[in-house]
Amino acid sequence: MEIDRLLAITPDALAKAILHRRERLAEVIPEQLDARREEKVLAEEFARDARANKDELTSQSIKVKAKRDSIQAEARDLYFRSNDIRIKFEKNPDEWTKSSVEHRFSLLEHRLNLLWSMGDHKRNIHDEMKEIVQSNIEWSNAIDLEDDVKNEMVELCNASIQHISQSEEIHFEYEMLIEQQEKLIGDYQTKELNRRKLDSKTKQLSLALQRSEEGIEHWRQIRNGDLNHLLVNAEEVKNGALSTHTHRLQSRRNQNKSNRGDE
Repeated sequence: MEIDRLLAITPDALAKAILHRRERLAEVIPEQLDARREEKVLAEEFARDARANKDELTSQSIKVKAKRDSIQAEARDLYFRSNDIRIKFEKNPDEWTKSSVEHRFSLLEHRLNLLWSMGDHKRNIHDEMKEIVQSNIEWSNAIDLEDDVKNEMVELCNASIQHISQSEEIHFEYEMLIEQQEKLIGDYQTKELNRRKLDSKTKQLSLALQRSEEGIEHWRQIRNGDLNHLLVNAEEVKNGALSTHTHRLQSRRNQNKSNRGDE
């Protein structure tokens, strides 16, 4: 709009135009605000349910993992107990030592835990464990042992192998839970992000409505009072002063010239 036309606008007309705009916003915003509030309530419910499902599955997976680890620990203990028997009757202690074999078993467990933490389960590691335990049974059959000693050795080793198999099967269940958990985490994150967006939009609309209502009250008071103070800037422009718009344009041009001069 040209400066002359701007200057021709009366204070009352200006105040009336601003007031009309504020009133129009105050009419439109409540409907939008109600719609966002309804969406927010639903979003909060969806996010809450998604989080509950995620937390429930997380709790379940933690219990399954604890069960797996406990059974694996029992398998290790049973195997070590069989080694306690073997060390008493081992004829070649230099070729077979309890510490070296148990260290090998512990290394396999460490590798297994690393693969589990990476989500990569390898059955052959369980098979290696079983082979180590089975070697004690083969050893007991190859030497002359009393029946009760041999039976105890075989029972301990078979129980250890059984526990290794159980921990392996439980881990398969654990892997399935982890896959489901990852999906539920993604679902929760999506719904929580949507809830936050709607919460932000609701707050923005509430603030806009508040400011519009304050603006309406402000401009109504202005219209009911003296409007001459609104003409101060207009009189200055009439007397040759730069308008705000012209002042900004001039400042921008001066800045561009200064930048080119620096180059």
